[in-house]
Amino acid sequence: LLLEAEARGIPSSCGLPMLAAQAGRAAELFTGGSIPDSRLEEVLTDLTGQMENVVLIGMPGCGKSRLGEEWAVFLHRGSPGPLLYLATMEAGDGESLRRIARHRAMRARHGAEAGLEFITLERTADVGGAAVLPGDFILLEDLGNLLANEIWLPEGAGWDGAAARILSGIRTLLDRSPLLVVVSGDVFADGGGYDGDTMAYIRLLGGLHCALAALAERTVEVVCGIPLEQA
Repeated sequence: LLLEAEARGIPSSCGLPMLAAQAGRAAELFTGGSIPDSRLEEVLTDLTGQMENVVLIGMPGCGKSRLGEEWAVFLHRGSPGPLLYLATMEAGDGESLRRIARHRAMRARHGAEAGLEFITLERTADVGGAAVLPGDFILLEDLGNLLANEIWLPEGAGWDGAAARILSGIRTLLDRSPLLVVVSGDVFADGGGYDGDTMAYIRLLGGLHCALAALAERTVEVVCGIPLEQA
C-alpha cells in the first residue's frame, strides 16, 4: 500500500517508527531508565530486515527491475547504512552494455528522487565474497545471470557447485544486511524442447527460486509491472 501511494503521489507514512518510539517510551516508564535514539534505530533496522527480505521474479521486460529499485529505495529511507546495487551481469556484448547503461540511468533517477545514491558493486560470481558490511542495504540483480556465471565463467563453481555456492552467498548477505532484495527472471513459461544444458540450467534456477522463497519474507511475481505476492 505504501509503494502504491508513493507511485500515485499520495502522502503516506509507515507507522513502524512510531510503534518503536511508543515501545521505547513504555520501556522507559516501566524500567525507569533511558533508551537512546541509537537503540531505537537498531531495533528499526532489525525489524525491517525481519520483514522485508524480498525475491522478485518476472518475465523479461515486465518491470521487475524498476519495482526492485523502487522497493529498495522506499525501504531504505531514513535508515543508516548505504544502499548497494550488487550487479551480476557479465558485459560480454553490445546488448549487455546497453542494458547496463539503461539500468544505471534508472537507478540514478530513482536515487535522485529519494535524495540518495546507489553504490554499485560488480560481482559476477561468489556473491558471498562481496565487500558488504553489516548494516548495508542490498539490491541484487540478477539471479539468473549469477547462476549462468557460476556455471560457465572460469571463476565460477561449475555445474556441481553453482547452486550451493549461490545459496551460501545469499545466506552470508542475509547475515550482514537488514534488507536484501533479489531480482530474478521467469524462464519457465515458454515450454521445453531445449538442449540438455539449457534444461539443466532451468531446473537449477527453479530450485534456487524455491530455496530463496523459503528464506525470504516476501516472494513476489511481477506481471506487467504489477507485483503479485505469492503465498
